[in-house]
Amino acid sequence: MRKSVFVIILLVLLSYFFPVIELFNFSPETLKRYTEISNIIINSDNDFLKYNFPGSGAKTDPYVIENYTITGPNGVISVSNTHKYFVIRNCLISGSSDFGIIISDIADGTAIIENNTISSCGLSGIRFGENSRVQGQIITGNLLINNVEGISIYTNDNNIITNNFLINNEKWGVGLVWGGINNTITNNYFFSNYNELDFTQATDEGSGNDWNGNYWNNWNGFKPYPIGGSGEAYDYSPLVCDDNDTDNLVNEIENALHCDINNPDTDGDGVFDGEEVESGTDPLDPSSFPASSDNSEPTSSDNSEPTSSDNSEPTTTISIPLGTTTGFIIVFVSLISLSLLSYRVLFRRIK
Repeated sequence: MRKSVFVIILLVLLSYFFPVIELFNFSPETLKRYTEISNIIINSDNDFLKYNFPGSGAKTDPYVIENYTITGPNGVISVSNTHKYFVIRNCLISGSSDFGIIISDIADGTAIIENNTISSCGLSGIRFGENSRVQGQIITGNLLINNVEGISIYTNDNNIITNNFLINNEKWGVGLVWGGINNTITNNYFFSNYNELDFTQATDEGSGNDWNGNYWNNWNGFKPYPIGGSGEAYDYSPLVCDDNDTDNLVNEIENALHCDINNPDTDGDGVFDGEEVESGTDPLDPSSFPASSDNSEPTSSDNSEPTSSDNSEPTTTISIPLGTTTGFIIVFVSLISLSLLSYRVLFRRIK
């Protein structure tokens, strides 16, 4: 009798938590590409050597920080006070209490930040630090989703921000804060990053910055797109993109999130992909859908301007293997502990 009760409790708990476990179910081939590490802190040129990164730090042979998984409140890649060339590439960063990547006081034109996925950070996904010089750098091909701020450049000039995906970041997708001139922000994809003051997806407090040629999911289709902030900037040539399956998520963003561009409901849960992404749920997980949804097929959005701002904590971790092996062990041990506790309580009552 005792064994049967224990097995039933364990099976119920496993079925309840199965979506959580599923987050860690990545193929061995995928996991081999990444190395788990708690954080990466570079405070001088010599610190690059401590991590044994490939490269020599020369312009033609930069140090390469690549294929790391970094999770948890202290998870960050921080580089400061350096003169060497470096690339931060293909890293998965999630759950930091402040920044995913922060750069401060480095030599001009020495950094490339490319093809990283950064989510659920308490401040900025990528930040070029305030009161420091970070100029002439390149940020390209990154996915920033469900952070408080997507990319934040504080009082720095001549940086290039291109081909990034900025999705559901609370304050802005890209912010040029406290000034900044001659930065180029082009060919990026902005989706539901709403400033609580003016419902624009970006802010510019500098001057002479080029915002032309980006996609904005809340663009009205015929006027220049206004950039928030004191810089009075505009995107005079917003991108117009195809949406094959008319789910209000353009093909480029669907590809970045690994959705099916020809299926409006990739995971088959009855909610269109665009609605799921805007709500912060996972369009690839049929058990994850907006709480307000009745799972009936949604109607096409009219792209109207949002009427309220949601400052709740981000919840989704699309395409990020949070915790990998360590996370799986924690969840598994927790399930066993809950099962034992439930068994003891139930047995006492039966007894």
